[in-house]
Amino acid sequence: MYTNLTCSQIEKLLRERKDKIDGHSIQDEPAETPLERGLKSTGLTQEKIADRVGVHSSSISRYKKHSGTGKRRPSFKTLKKLASTTGKSPEQLFPELD
Repeated sequence: MYTNLTCSQIEKLLRERKDKIDGHSIQDEPAETPLERGLKSTGLTQEKIADRVGVHSSSISRYKKHSGTGKRRPSFKTLKKLASTTGKSPEQLFPELD
């Protein structure tokens, strides 16, 4: 049925369907949060950032996961260190603080 399609035709078909292929949902990737962009801009690994900030790398993961939700925010002291490490303001990393 679809054996003679070109790549662009397949891509178009996938964009049009966006429902299921082989039983798996096709979903758009979630947008990066300001915190994730700030951390990525440092060029450092999550572990190096955690060391500089003085927290465990799993804490950085939780901050990224819950960024924008208000569920898991760093302490004020940690927030200041994150801001300093990334060169961003706390409000740039966590816009919900504004």
